[in-house]
Amino acid sequence: MLVIFDLDDTLVDTSGSIVPGLLKKALYKMEKMGLPIVNFEETYKLMNRLSNNHLTTKAALKEFVELTGAPPECYEMGLNEIYNPPLFEDPISPVDSAKEVLEELALSHQLVLVTAGKESIQLEKMKKAGIEVSFFSKLYFCDGNKKNIYNTLVKETGISPLNIIVCGDRISFDLTPAKELGFKTVHMRWGRGLGNTGLKKDVDYTILNLNELKQILNNLNNV
Repeated sequence: MLVIFDLDDTLVDTSGSIVPGLLKKALYKMEKMGLPIVNFEETYKLMNRLSNNHLTTKAALKEFVELTGAPPECYEMGLNEIYNPPLFEDPISPVDSAKEVLEELALSHQLVLVTAGKESIQLEKMKKAGIEVSFFSKLYFCDGNKKNIYNTLVKETGISPLNIIVCGDRISFDLTPAKELGFKTVHMRWGRGLGNTGLKKDVDYTILNLNELKQILNNLNNV
């Protein structure tokens, strides 16, 4: 079985150990740019709530600027602080059981990583979270459109879509393109994956811990 993983909030706890720190840094910069803040902690909590309710941090930041009436340049400053490139000063955590599950699955399945983001940044996240590159036979870094990569994998490996499963937290980004190609899909409910991230019809299985993926694969292998 070919198993495709997303990275953020599927293997690395991005929402819990990365995004909050980046948002705080962005807010400090925006305050210096002229954003009027009466209570920093309350404003920071608002940013985090918006981030948890949006598919991307970029979309959350846009709404934050609109809600607070921040000067237009605050938005670009905030984006720059978060994305170009972020400095990961704080520890980065894997999601629960990620390293153990990958190590076990790599013994009997072909694992592939398909993640949206700059290669250097995503690799740094993996390194700091202890996610070994060697677990994966292939790594792909993209701008968010994963369907083309999924198609490429089918052609390159010659593996039937019936024998490919994708695990990710955001349904519309990670799973819907896979479902359209006939792959099996697993929704990882972690971080942003806890919210409404797409159409439920595109989800074959839902898990709260990566350990559950092992049983799903066992069941599929025995069909």
